[in-house]
Amino acid sequence: MKKAFINGKIYLEREQFCQAVLAEDGIIKAVDSNEKIKVLAGPDAEIIDLGGKTMIPGFNDSHMHLMMVGEYLARADVSGSKSLQEVIDRCKKFAEDNPELTAGGILGNGWMEDIFTSGEKRHPDKREMNQVSDKVPVFVRRSDGHVAAANDVLIAMVKAQPEYAELVEKGLVELDEQGEPTGFFKEAATTLCEAQFPKPDAADYASYLSKAAYHAASFGITSVQSNDVCEPVGPYDICFEGVRKAFEEDMCPIRYSLQTCFHSPEEFEEDLKTGQYSRGNGSNPLFKLGPLKLICDGSLGGRTALMLDEYCDKPGTYGVTSIDKETLNKYCGIAAKNNISTAIHCIGDGAVQMAIEAFEAADPTGTNPNRNAIVHCQVTSKEQTDRIVKDNIYVMAQPVFLNSDMRQMETRVSHEKCMESYAFGSMHRAGAHVSYGTDSPVEHCNPFAGLYCAVTRKDFSGWPENGWNADECVDIYDAVDGYTIESAWAEFEENRKGRIKPGYLADFTVCDRDIFTCAPEELLEAKAVMTVVGGKVIYKK
Repeated sequence: MKKAFINGKIYLEREQFCQAVLAEDGIIKAVDSNEKIKVLAGPDAEIIDLGGKTMIPGFNDSHMHLMMVGEYLARADVSGSKSLQEVIDRCKKFAEDNPELTAGGILGNGWMEDIFTSGEKRHPDKREMNQVSDKVPVFVRRSDGHVAAANDVLIAMVKAQPEYAELVEKGLVELDEQGEPTGFFKEAATTLCEAQFPKPDAADYASYLSKAAYHAASFGITSVQSNDVCEPVGPYDICFEGVRKAFEEDMCPIRYSLQTCFHSPEEFEEDLKTGQYSRGNGSNPLFKLGPLKLICDGSLGGRTALMLDEYCDKPGTYGVTSIDKETLNKYCGIAAKNNISTAIHCIGDGAVQMAIEAFEAADPTGTNPNRNAIVHCQVTSKEQTDRIVKDNIYVMAQPVFLNSDMRQMETRVSHEKCMESYAFGSMHRAGAHVSYGTDSPVEHCNPFAGLYCAVTRKDFSGWPENGWNADECVDIYDAVDGYTIESAWAEFEENRKGRIKPGYLADFTVCDRDIFTCAPEELLEAKAVMTVVGGKVIYKK
């Protein structure tokens, strides 16, 4: 059936708009004036009046963890907490309100010590978690997911595991002066902690994915590129089964590209022959297999991002690497041989350096035909960003990270390094493909917050007044394109997704205000009032 969306301000490309768009069978047939689209639509078409609202191509989050978003919807949400006490109180309240979800233990996520405004400004540990409960295990991750706090009940369970001693040796378990764990865990140690809780099955994972997809749609998201087969989420086979189940049973209304982790290059190579990659995309057109996902380092907040120079606020600390160079190069070589994209998590400049060198080894031509990507690409040098542009390396950026990271950066690294980092604007202007996303649930999946940070380079309170490293600001057109056509480029779909033009997918986001003319500060308040995927309205406010 034909659908005509009329009476709108419809974004086509920079400074170009139209009034109406005609869609049929999920594809855009025409863009034009109200009168011409009505004539093309004919008497039997469904007419949807946009009431003067602004329509843009559907938001496409180029890197997030959708399944984890759904799982976190069933956990205590402590994001935005302004003190250690608030973290405690919100966990206890969640347990009281959800006894069926917390009978086997209390899980939570979202604290960020950098935004605490009262009490001690430090990470929580077993002192706080024991106040939540001394009867069941308690485990609450930081917003970035790379570090977490646990109570004594959980600590005892973890200490009994055979992997515990090795994690202590690697420095991933914080110890007190007596050599006992403080309840603060990092990286792989957090995975061991979470493994002590009841395990979800494939049906649970499918349910998480479904709930999160509808949640994302309410913020105008029509596509996600999501890393949901990875250790922090759950076992490879069960997670993959959950993803396939969700789409085979039509449980998810948005488009989904899966970024997949493996335990070893050998496992990856075997999967290409006989595993999930060998099965292909399946019958649901909303689902597709995406890149190999690798993790090179940790997080800035936990000081586990791999740096070339020591942390200014913790001399002698350089962060951690999750993979050695030989293994990284082997993964990239296998992917290149099989024409599969590789996306590497890199936050520190030490990790960025490893990724650049691995991509150059896998592709000596410097043309990057598989569109290999650096995910995050936060702490960088000018020399590194120049190489990224020269090698045509794709960047999956999260401008919304600036809200929390700007103040951290001023203490973690030198001022000179700050001025060369989060260089999303200059890389784009130099010709690099830079897309936007949220890494949700590390940050909320709301894309309007990302637009605000990209345009202003300010945190949510409006600091600093003139923007942090303001030369890296982009205008609203580039910001919207970063979330749409640039994200489509990562999927090799820039000729069918990310623009409102004939022949493209009828995926749209309708905004509650004109985001192209409103004050930049208003972007934080902007909302989606309608989300359309393949011509079908999947969310309407």
